[in-house]
Amino acid sequence: MTLWLWCGLLMLTAAGFVAWPLLRSRVPVRWSPAGRERASTVKALYRERLDELDREIEIGQLSLESRNAMEAEIGAAALADTASDDEGPAEASERPKPLIATLAVGLLAVSSLVVYQQVGEPDAPYIAGAAVILSLDPHSQRDQIELWRDRLQERVSSRPDDAQSWYLLGHALLKFQRFAEAAQAFAMAHGIVGDDPNVDIYWLQARFLAGRGVIDATTRGIAERLLARQPNHPLVLDLFAIDAFRQDDFRAAVGYLNRALTGPLAPAQRDALGASLAEARGRMGDLTPSIDVRVEAAQPPPEGATLFVIARPVGGGVPFAVIRRPDARFPAALRLDDAVAMNPQRPLSGAAEVQLVVRLSLSGSAKAEPEDWQWESAAVALTEVSSPLTMNVALAPPAQEGAARP
Repeated sequence: MTLWLWCGLLMLTAAGFVAWPLLRSRVPVRWSPAGRERASTVKALYRERLDELDREIEIGQLSLESRNAMEAEIGAAALADTASDDEGPAEASERPKPLIATLAVGLLAVSSLVVYQQVGEPDAPYIAGAAVILSLDPHSQRDQIELWRDRLQERVSSRPDDAQSWYLLGHALLKFQRFAEAAQAFAMAHGIVGDDPNVDIYWLQARFLAGRGVIDATTRGIAERLLARQPNHPLVLDLFAIDAFRQDDFRAAVGYLNRALTGPLAPAQRDALGASLAEARGRMGDLTPSIDVRVEAAQPPPEGATLFVIARPVGGGVPFAVIRRPDARFPAALRLDDAVAMNPQRPLSGAAEVQLVVRLSLSGSAKAEPEDWQWESAAVALTEVSSPLTMNVALAPPAQEGAARP
């Protein structure tokens, strides 16, 4: 209502600007500063010409009769010149008819409304603040979500190119567990804005839930696009792990979950992924060779330090398997085997012997730094490992020595 009131006031103001010049009388030219200046100039030229005629009589070049005739002719011309200024052009001197002015004002108002309906957004205030839907609880605030959902549906029906409204509508439908419809809304937003991780992540979830955990070609394409941007995206890898569980491919699930745990996570998310990893390992069974590394610290580690557990060629080289855990907590129990191989083409089982490196990186970098807490093992012959081998490691700051108890 407020929008249309303001529109009406603006149109009346604009109409006033149009109508006033049409309806007011024209000011005579001779009353204007420019008109008075022109009249004065004409009179001065008239007097100059009369003086010239008098001089011509004095020198005998003009008779008195001819002078009087020419004076009358010059006077008539000057009078006609000033009179034309008073009248102005014929079309300008006429007062416009009120009907024409009224039609012009009406046309302005109608055309303004038509243009605004076509290129403006008259319903924009109707959905202002719709982003609040992202924080609404589907249980305690269901009525508000329904209100915004209905408004957003009206909006996209009239503005199908509004990506933000499609995006917010998708969230509203997700909250009501209408997964297939939510997926369609996010697909519409994607079609407008193109590849956008904010749209893709919810589109992926909606499609995954609509498909009851089955990842089809389209869903996998969205997931791989997200992983191309963030290779260890925890949510995407968790969905892949769930799909692997569904197919009883627990080794693949272990690989996905290990990758998901390599990045910074909220404590609750880290605990949930860790529990899923333990379950996947329990269902997978033992791979040969396997090395269980149990890590303790001589003192509380610096906040935010990252733990690396590495199986590499003796003396150094490209690792066979790596486990990375940000925000390390101790004690920690981690297993190295082919499920966490860096490259499936170079599995741990393909090495005759390895060296274990356990490092607490204060910077989070994979490259060793002088201030890191580090421990290294002697060569470990994997050909002799038929059951999981346990290594107990005690980490300490550089000034202290670490210890290993095989």
